[in-house]
This record gives sequence, C-alpha cells and structure tokens, in this order.
Amino acid sequence: MGLVRVPKFLKLLFSLLLVLVFTFVAYNNVTSGETFNGVIFSIAVLVAFSFLIKETLTTTKKKSFLKKEVLLDSFIIERLKTSLSLSYLYLIIHLSIAIFANNDLGAFEDSVIFALFVSFNIFMIAQIFQAFFYNSKE
Repeated sequence: MGLVRVPKFLKLLFSLLLVLVFTFVAYNNVTSGETFNGVIFSIAVLVAFSFLIKETLTTTKKKSFLKKEVLLDSFIIERLKTSLSLSYLYLIIHLSIAIFANNDLGAFEDSVIFALFVSFNIFMIAQIFQAFFYNSKE
C-alpha cells in the first residue's frame, strides 16, 4: 500500500464532522440526564474545536487548502498493525478463557464488554509506547 494523500480541506472537513458528532453526543448526554458525561464530552468538543480553528487559521494564512497532505504511509501502517495485533491477541485470549470458564450467558456478555474495553486500552497504550520509542530513536 502506498501513500494516502488528501487535500487539506478534506482533512479539516472530516475533523469538523467529528466535532459535530461529539457535539451531538454531548447534547444527547446532557438532555438524557447524564450531566457528568455531557460535561466531559463538552470539554472535549471545546478542545477539539479550538484545535480545528487554529489549524484552519494556519492553513488559511499559508493558502494551502488544496495542498495535498500525507495521512498514511508504510511506517504509520506498520505501527497500526502492531498495535492492532496486540489488541486482537488480548481479545482472543480473553474471550477463549471466558468461553470455557463460565456457562452463564450474562457473565459472558459482561466479559465481552470488559474485553473490548481493555483491548481498546491496549491499542492506545501500544500507540503511545510506539510513539515514544520511535521518537527516542531519532
């Protein structure tokens, strides 16, 4: 797989779409009575929106809306593969043990939710570790 290049305005448009989705989630949490989650998502929206405004202003000053930017290259894809494989390995091991450990369907559903949560955390930690590891090599 080669390089994935997209114009800068598409990247900014996708970021705006994600900010709008998080805004909807924050509003939905506040209206359903989950105030704490609503506040957390609202803070995330404000931070993301401020970064989006900063990036848009920088791009406007440089007049580089149509300039193509590399999103994925082979190095990033290999880092993603490593993190995903570690996450998937944990998920398979955890679910294999959970299948044979208990015959209760409710306990298995809880175990699946926990396994997905921990698997996602393993992916994030592997990404952070690889970022520190590869930056320290340079």
